[in-house]
Amino acid sequence: MRNSHGVCVKKTTEQTGMARPKTKQPKVSAIPLLIVGIIVFGRGEQTLSAQTENISIAAAIPCPLFVPTSVTRDRDTDLPDTAEPAPNNAVEEPAANRPASVPIDSLPLTVTELTPMLYLINGEENIAVFVDDNDVLLIGSAATNRREELRACISSITELPVKYIIGTHQHDNQLANINTLPRLGPDALTIAHENTQALMLDSGQRNSVDLVFTANTTLFLDNSRVELQHFANSHTDSDIVVLITNDRVLHAGDLFTDGYPIIDYASGGSSQGWIEALDGMLALNFEMIIPGRGPVMTRTDVQLFRDWFVTVRTRVRQLIDRDVPQWRVARELIMEDLTRPLEDNRFFLRRTLPNLYDELVEARLQEFSAPQPTSPAPEDARRPVTDPLP
Repeated sequence: MRNSHGVCVKKTTEQTGMARPKTKQPKVSAIPLLIVGIIVFGRGEQTLSAQTENISIAAAIPCPLFVPTSVTRDRDTDLPDTAEPAPNNAVEEPAANRPASVPIDSLPLTVTELTPMLYLINGEENIAVFVDDNDVLLIGSAATNRREELRACISSITELPVKYIIGTHQHDNQLANINTLPRLGPDALTIAHENTQALMLDSGQRNSVDLVFTANTTLFLDNSRVELQHFANSHTDSDIVVLITNDRVLHAGDLFTDGYPIIDYASGGSSQGWIEALDGMLALNFEMIIPGRGPVMTRTDVQLFRDWFVTVRTRVRQLIDRDVPQWRVARELIMEDLTRPLEDNRFFLRRTLPNLYDELVEARLQEFSAPQPTSPAPEDARRPVTDPLP
């Protein structure tokens, strides 16, 4: 069970991927409208959301009211989709954008059924619960003081104990949470990247991780295969994504967001590694993606996020090549043609952008310090094909 290659529980029975729900198209009103304003078009770059269809999924329901469709089908009753979530006045934006005075764990936990086997518990973090016959898999974590609330949400989904718990990375208090989540199941197997376990040991915390891996590992459940991948040091040095192959759903933790990428350089993160991780994610077979926070999105959103990230990184490097100092980058960086203007996120400006600048300066110095060939080797001394013919 405890190895770096995989956990084989039962023989896998392959199933087809999930059908993509159709999105209802809005009707266009024929009433003439007077529009006053200026429409500014991007400079040939795709926006991150304009060309993306929203996924049609069930409404989020407070945990005490949630009943899975499989249960309602047996009872011949309807899912209480008309129930309204408990009121809250929290600002609905990425956590990094919220002022410090807003408690980030004050949102009530709700449950959304994404597929007949996959459920999303959402408060501040997006926690996935996958139920495959007798196997229950939990991905992500909640604040330690909300453990009982999380237990109640899981109980509304299934009466079975949690068998596997996957920590997506070392960030967001997950180290402390991993030590308490095993109480959700008496024999739960906790899985994390080896760097997460190393940080737990180095910080003197109790090690409750049962299985660690370096690059990838696979869980074979009753009827499904679940793949875990670590592509590169990105948000931190221990981020993993979890692919539920049958449903073609990817839980990406904080590697994907509808907000701004926050790179934790102190924990080994880097922009180059993050782009490599996004490329690795896009090589996987998925259609729906669950970010660590925010709404469930699509594969197209990941591609657009990756392109946005590359654009920002390229433009910062161009400023460095022009000898623009770090303190002027936020002023000089052109972002008006993209959908995430920098002035909307102070956390990104103050924390990630200066460190991104330093990362690219170091990469530039390494490029210049790399030894250059003084003369071509004999076998490479042929005339270039671009030379004019004699």
